[in-house]
Amino acid sequence: MAGIYFKHLLTLSSANYYLTHSKLDDVDITRSRTADLTYGDYENKSGFNFSTYREISVSEKNKLDIRLNFKQYEFNKELSVSFYIPKNYTTR
Repeated sequence: MAGIYFKHLLTLSSANYYLTHSKLDDVDITRSRTADLTYGDYENKSGFNFSTYREISVSEKNKLDIRLNFKQYEFNKELSVSFYIPKNYTTR
């Protein structure tokens, strides 16, 4: 795919069409912006295929590498978040 700002290349596995790789490159070659994402270790939980391992590399002038390993995840579950208003809080 090619857009105004980025070119996007997707790679799918031939066996099950899972996303295995995604690469974004800046259309403007003088900017040298790029993002490289790798997906792996898919699991099917509650009917959703989910990549539990991801590598992300983003660069322009500097490079940032990130590795994610998901050990716990859920889909379509109701969330409950506790929030307490401090006693010294005032409204304006």
